[in-house]
Amino acid sequence: MITNKPYKPGANMKPAYRRSVNSAEWTAFGVQARAPEFLKQQASGSDDVVVHISGWVEAIYVRGK
Repeated sequence: MITNKPYKPGANMKPAYRRSVNSAEWTAFGVQARAPEFLKQQASGSDDVVVHISGWVEAIYVRGK
Protein backbone atom coordinates (compact mmCIF):
# COMPACT_ATOMS: atom_id res chain seq x y z
CA MET A 1 0.00 0.00 0.00
CA ILE A 2 1.27 3.46 -0.84
CA THR A 3 -0.15 6.30 1.23
CA ASN A 4 0.39 9.98 1.93
CA LYS A 5 -2.54 10.24 4.34
CA PRO A 6 -1.89 10.10 8.09
CA TYR A 7 -0.66 6.61 8.85
CA LYS A 8 -0.06 4.94 12.18
CA PRO A 9 1.61 1.56 11.68
CA GLY A 10 -0.01 -1.31 13.52
CA ALA A 11 1.81 -3.37 16.12
CA ASN A 12 2.72 -5.95 13.47
CA MET A 13 4.30 -3.39 11.08
CA LYS A 14 8.01 -2.72 11.57
CA PRO A 15 10.00 0.18 10.07
CA ALA A 16 12.41 -1.03 7.38
CA TYR A 17 13.76 2.13 5.68
CA ARG A 18 13.44 5.89 5.97
CA ARG A 19 14.81 8.89 4.05
CA SER A 20 14.19 12.52 3.19
CA VAL A 21 12.39 12.77 -0.14
CA ASN A 22 15.23 14.90 -1.55
CA SER A 23 17.89 12.37 -0.44
CA ALA A 24 19.15 9.38 -2.39
CA GLU A 25 20.40 7.50 0.69
CA TRP A 26 18.07 5.27 2.72
CA THR A 27 18.50 4.63 6.44
CA ALA A 28 17.88 0.96 7.24
CA PHE A 29 16.34 -0.17 10.51
CA GLY A 30 18.00 -3.47 11.36
CA VAL A 31 19.15 -5.90 8.69
CA GLN A 32 16.77 -6.01 5.74
CA ALA A 33 16.51 -8.92 3.31
CA ARG A 34 15.19 -6.73 0.47
CA ALA A 35 16.34 -3.46 -1.10
CA PRO A 36 14.12 -0.39 -0.65
CA GLU A 37 13.29 -0.12 -4.37
CA PHE A 38 12.12 -3.75 -4.42
CA LEU A 39 9.90 -3.11 -1.38
CA LYS A 40 8.42 0.01 -3.01
CA GLN A 41 7.46 -2.05 -6.07
CA GLN A 42 5.97 -4.74 -3.84
CA ALA A 43 3.90 -2.19 -1.89
CA SER A 44 1.52 -1.54 -4.78
CA GLY A 45 0.13 -5.09 -4.66
CA SER A 46 0.64 -6.20 -1.08
CA ASP A 47 -0.65 -5.31 2.37
CA ASP A 48 2.61 -6.66 3.85
CA VAL A 49 4.54 -3.56 2.74
CA VAL A 50 3.51 0.08 3.29
CA VAL A 51 5.25 3.10 1.78
CA HIS A 52 4.29 6.28 3.61
CA ILE A 53 5.22 9.80 2.49
CA SER A 54 4.65 12.55 5.03
CA GLY A 55 5.94 16.01 4.27
CA TRP A 56 9.63 15.57 3.46
CA VAL A 57 9.99 12.02 4.84
CA GLU A 58 9.44 8.74 3.00
CA ALA A 59 9.22 5.57 5.12
CA ILE A 60 8.80 1.90 4.28
CA TYR A 61 7.16 -0.46 6.79
CA VAL A 62 7.03 -4.26 6.49
CA ARG A 63 4.84 -6.76 8.28
CA GLY A 64 6.84 -8.41 11.08
CA LYS A 65 6.89 -12.15 11.43
